Amino acid sequence: MVSQHSLWNLLQRPLEHFACHKALAIPEILEHILRYIDEYIIRHAIALVCRQWLCIARQLLPPQIDWALNFKLPEHQRTLEILPSARILSLVHNGTDSRRICDSYPDSTYRNAIWNEILKAIQDIQAKKEGSKLRELIVRGDLLNHRYFQDLLPYQSRTSVLRLKDLGFRPGWEFLHKIFMACPMLDELHVECWNFPRSYSPVANEDLHQGPSEPFPVIPLRVLNVNGFVISQGCMEAILDAVPRLVEFRVVGAWKQRTSPEAQPINGTIAANNNNTGDASALPAFFPPDPLSHVGVFQDFDYSAFFHLVARSCRRLRRFHFSIHDQRYTENDIATLLGKDFPALHERSFSQDDLPILMKRILPSSASTTTIPVNPGKPPWSYITTLELIPLHESSEVTGYSLQSYLCTAVHLRCLIAPNVLIDVSNVKADIPKSGVSGGSENPGRKIWACRNLHTLHISFKGTVQEFAARSTSVTIFGYISIVCPHLVDLQIRGYFMNLTQSGGLCLLSRLRDLEKLTIVAKKCLQFSKKDMAWIRPFPTLMNRLTAMPTVLKPQNLQGQQTVTTEATASGNGSDSKAERLGSLQTHNDDIVAVVDSVVDWSSIARANNLEEWARERDFEAWQGKSCLPRLVHFQILVDNSIKESCRHAEHFMKEIRPHTKIELRSKNH
Repeated sequence: MVSQHSLWNLLQRPLEHFACHKALAIPEILEHILRYIDEYIIRHAIALVCRQWLCIARQLLPPQIDWALNFKLPEHQRTLEILPSARILSLVHNGTDSRRICDSYPDSTYRNAIWNEILKAIQDIQAKKEGSKLRELIVRGDLLNHRYFQDLLPYQSRTSVLRLKDLGFRPGWEFLHKIFMACPMLDELHVECWNFPRSYSPVANEDLHQGPSEPFPVIPLRVLNVNGFVISQGCMEAILDAVPRLVEFRVVGAWKQRTSPEAQPINGTIAANNNNTGDASALPAFFPPDPLSHVGVFQDFDYSAFFHLVARSCRRLRRFHFSIHDQRYTENDIATLLGKDFPALHERSFSQDDLPILMKRILPSSASTTTIPVNPGKPPWSYITTLELIPLHESSEVTGYSLQSYLCTAVHLRCLIAPNVLIDVSNVKADIPKSGVSGGSENPGRKIWACRNLHTLHISFKGTVQEFAARSTSVTIFGYISIVCPHLVDLQIRGYFMNLTQSGGLCLLSRLRDLEKLTIVAKKCLQFSKKDMAWIRPFPTLMNRLTAMPTVLKPQNLQGQQTVTTEATASGNGSDSKAERLGSLQTHNDDIVAVVDSVVDWSSIARANNLEEWARERDFEAWQGKSCLPRLVHFQILVDNSIKESCRHAEHFMKEIRPHTKIELRSKNH
């Protein structure tokens, strides 16, 4: 398969440099080539090649049309003209683009007029049996909380993908029932609610606990992703009966139904007069949520019975997550879920609050008190390739001592998404033993991760302020990840304090040749300048290239890498030999850890000479013509503290030297 980096280099050369340049002008051939390129590159770089390539590339992008209730009349009319050719329509209540919205918020007469026109246009498009391209609808914010969504829903008979974002109330089964009835061809449904505080639980109606009075219609739904859903045992069973083709099923942070008799109806509506807009809003009875509504009687959800139903109804399921506020999994629930026969389910997802009991079940050395045995021929941890630990609240964090132990045995893991699970920094400091451990000074938690082929990693690091303030801590984190996970494609690192200067070791991540997306999230970040980010330049300048002498162009980065190179050279092909050797050991945890430990000098990771070794590596790669981070298309830095002018200069500098990479530097407070 052609790599994206090779295609990017191909785009930099004029067509006359190719012997087959005429073939690259044929739309049918060019269309297949451009499908391998990232969407961001297509939008920003193809136009630099030629006009013909731009015309063909635009056809590959999903044309999304944005519309807002406060658009100017010319913008509204332009949207109506291009709507028949759009595949994605995004509707919002208040637009933010100052060039397209009215100077002052329009009155109700104007809003009703343009809303009726957009509804009529959508109705005409949906009425066409052939030639209609509109298949995806995105509705955001206040447009869902008012009457507009109720007017829009009957005209979605041919919609395949429906995304509802920033929902201002918690939906119940009646909300989903209306969507199922109005969208018989729905393929994907995504519902995202506001992140309400933990104390705001929904006001419920005891009649709704019995489930829907009318059955859900059977639809070809493949993806159901809902968060903040108000559930009951009966409604979940009714939903599963209506979606036999489900491939992805995610219910994140659901709420149990309250059964106190004095509760108000959950999906009843009240008329509210919005003083700002003058609209008559149809809002749920619990909007805004009642802070005292958590007082009441809740009936526990039977996880085990539900997992039996999922295993019986959804045989094609590949991704699964189900979590409820204030009701964690028991050990028997975990055993039931892991013991069920899901032929295609290799991507597991849990709430991060269930991490201790989950690891107690899947770690071979952990003691288990469950009465449900595990099939010895197929242990549940042997086939998990994706593990996701979702925080039910954005600010919640849990310690990851058990996760650290699991990563030392998870040979088959390819994707780990645990953004709020904290790995202790001392567990990756090879030269700092943990004090107070009986039986010796060695830190038993500081083992080497076994997931060598990890492609996606979202993780946080925990440590004291003094540890994060030390320069060597950032060098340790970046150096450890760059060696332990050499095949990363998507990397997100969170920490209390990150040193992104030249001495912080961020440049060590350039060893990740396959990295495409890099995100750094920190509460505090040491201010950096253009000089600190010069390492990210794809190729050194001519002056720097001339200073690289062949006498130092020898890969002396780590002690063990010379051994690997010698063995690979003797076999005839270095990279293939190493890949075959490591690939043959993937099924043996102890062997692969022993091999990697023998070829890597782990004691040098946290030391200052690691940066000097990286500089020699980079000189050698530049002399060979290898660019820095050749596949990087997205680089984002998110910090809580304010960003100084020097960092902004560094951001502009990185955008200049890497025009094909989307670079973003943002402060959460500004």
